[in-house]
Amino acid sequence: SDEEAIELMARSGCKGVFLGIESGSPSILTNMNKSATVEKYTNGIEMLRGHGIMTFGSFIIGFPGETAETVEETVDFIRQTKPDSYRAQMWYC
Repeated sequence: SDEEAIELMARSGCKGVFLGIESGSPSILTNMNKSATVEKYTNGIEMLRGHGIMTFGSFIIGFPGETAETVEETVDFIRQTKPDSYRAQMWYC
């Protein structure tokens, strides 16, 4: 299970993970063909935090289909999940 994997990571000495979350918007994640969901990312961050593993979230702004509303969904996601650190960079082809 995910919980068991994270527990193993913590026991092995893992101190932090880089998460290519990309967006907090379900519609943009769909546009990116990502199989992960906002809920899965939220749960994963909570589980990592629960095992003392720091989280670094990477986000992309401006992917095709992005709107002011989808950017706000990403901002809300960051505010809600509170990764230890994050970066947001502009999408480019």
